[in-house]
Amino acid sequence: MVLSACAFGNGSGLQGGEPFQRRPGQGLYQQPQNLRPQPMQRIPVNDLCQSQMYRGLVGRHEGSVYFSALPGLKRVVKPAETEVARSDFLPDMDILPPNVLIRDYLPGQSIYASSIQTIYGGALDGPEVPERLLIELDDDGYITRVGCG
Repeated sequence: MVLSACAFGNGSGLQGGEPFQRRPGQGLYQQPQNLRPQPMQRIPVNDLCQSQMYRGLVGRHEGSVYFSALPGLKRVVKPAETEVARSDFLPDMDILPPNVLIRDYLPGQSIYASSIQTIYGGALDGPEVPERLLIELDDDGYITRVGCG
């Protein structure tokens, strides 16, 4: 058994009726917002150490990042405590630790994780190097800022 149908007319359904009028936007494909192309994020010219590429490290703990495997010069700065007893007379007036632990990682030696580790006062951290990746940690070891310096 074969079933077939033929229709004659202008697509209005009934013979001699109004022709079909499409509403604006009806029947056209509309691309979802998440599939629309986005312009590429451009790395700024003054970002010589490419710190924009490492913004995803912010919020991670220092134990989960292998700093020496990152390319180029790196410096990790963390607030430090010394074994010298501090005054507890006014604990609310106490500022952040005056000392910082600075680890400078040398480039190209990721196997042995060579670094230079020193504890300095705030102003003795050396010259600013724009090609060096600077990673700042908080007291608990979480990364708070990634930049050049």
